[in-house]
Amino acid sequence: MANNYGQFSFTVPCPSTEAKDWLVKILGMDPEDDPENALILEEIGFDVEYLSLPSWEYHVEPEGGVFWFHGDEGVVDGFDELLQRYVRMFMPNGSIGYGVAWTCSKPRVGEFGGVAVFITAQAVRHMSTDQWITEQRKVRGGVK
Repeated sequence: MANNYGQFSFTVPCPSTEAKDWLVKILGMDPEDDPENALILEEIGFDVEYLSLPSWEYHVEPEGGVFWFHGDEGVVDGFDELLQRYVRMFMPNGSIGYGVAWTCSKPRVGEFGGVAVFITAQAVRHMSTDQWITEQRKVRGGVK
């Protein structure tokens, strides 16, 4: 049996104490503790029925004012929407980008790859390595 991992490590700028406090509050919410927490998290985009926040780790780095997110289980549904809400509220002209590496404990075809994510106040864009390869084949008319 093989184990699959979605590994990532990236930082998010923290432009103010208000931004830090807001993100720490959201990341600390447990939908089972308070029904209002569930409503807030659902409104952001999380599927609270399956949510375990955080299923990854984060640290607030006081030097440089950043959040450092990292983990090896991938990111949960709704995380990009949370980051987009953060950008809209605290960095309206800014952006956040990160990548996730999909790896496997055994060398199996189709079990490796990744995804790039780019978030602005207006949009969340994703591109997997498979999408990029497919686009390159179309452009070059290459072998499938």
